[in-house]
Amino acid sequence: GNINFFFFTTDTRLADRIAEFARAEAARIDRKFSRYRDDSVVHALHAGRGRPFEVDAETARLIEFGAALWRLSDGRFDLTSGVLRHAWRFEEGVCAADTSKIQDLLGHIGWQRVRWEPPFITLPEGMELDFGGIGKDARKKIGDALSAVGLTGFEARAIGTLSGGQMERM
Repeated sequence: GNINFFFFTTDTRLADRIAEFARAEAARIDRKFSRYRDDSVVHALHAGRGRPFEVDAETARLIEFGAALWRLSDGRFDLTSGVLRHAWRFEEGVCAADTSKIQDLLGHIGWQRVRWEPPFITLPEGMELDFGGIGKDARKKIGDALSAVGLTGFEARAIGTLSGGQMERM
């Protein structure tokens, strides 16, 4: 997946600095929140196996946002749906679910079963969080930082994970 930023400037040094900043921030966010890295905060949380896990302020804000979305959507948006990744297979352009696994995995979904007492979160064993639906908001964080230094008129798109983020120079 990619995160792409499109912007216009006639200052090539500024463009290079902006591109490097956005690349570094996207990589930082991916390292921190990826479910697929064994050095991420999400991996450490999942490895907690039902024990309370203390999160930092940035992670707590994402969890609070996810909890609010769960409440506002009457449970239709659920950060705990991450476990469903175990039913999916992505190979050479094929995207297929092993439907025989889904029923068992559904037993590990349900924000109402999470214990969230900031800054501590306790996930029942076997449950996994997935920040993908809101973590892609990294583009907003990067965009806010770019706006703060005076850059206007840019567009950001996030697709898939943030690994391999691209900067387009036009």
